[in-house]
Amino acid sequence: MGAAAPAASAPAAAEEAPAEEAAAEEADPSDEGSAAGTTITVMASQDWVEDSEQELGKKFEEQTGIHVDYQIVPADQYQDLLLTRLNAGEGPDIWGAQSGFALKTTYNVQENAVDLSNEPWADVYSVFSAEQTGVDGVNYGLTYYDTTTDYYMVYNKKLFEAAGAKVPTTFAELKDTCDK
Repeated sequence: MGAAAPAASAPAAAEEAPAEEAAAEEADPSDEGSAAGTTITVMASQDWVEDSEQELGKKFEEQTGIHVDYQIVPADQYQDLLLTRLNAGEGPDIWGAQSGFALKTTYNVQENAVDLSNEPWADVYSVFSAEQTGVDGVNYGLTYYDTTTDYYMVYNKKLFEAAGAKVPTTFAELKDTCDK
């Protein structure tokens, strides 16, 4: 799972350094260019946000003056509500989403999210994670759960035997087996 920030509505605060770095320094609201008083919205499904994450949001607010508005949505309504808001140009500043192919086809991140490819952490981001949170070589998200995903494929031995197919051991063999 990753998170992305909408291109049109993301304030400068949403593009700053990771929370660990932001938490290391207290913001002085009198600083020119200070984002104190800004509100950023974080939209997520109710099963995705842990209490500890919301506590970090409170610490972030105390240290920066930037308010984090968590918009926690019932799981069965999240996808529809997020897509409605994104399509209306009123998406949240940060949202949670399933990484991978859905970034382009479902969330249209090229129009709805900020290019994060040049952020300081991008240089140490794993290649696999970058592939899961990017489209056409541009990174639009940051994974914060296990990037190996929990998806797997199961085959029916009896059907394979009946078809005379052997279990594929490479992707090319899998494609060939599926075409039969």
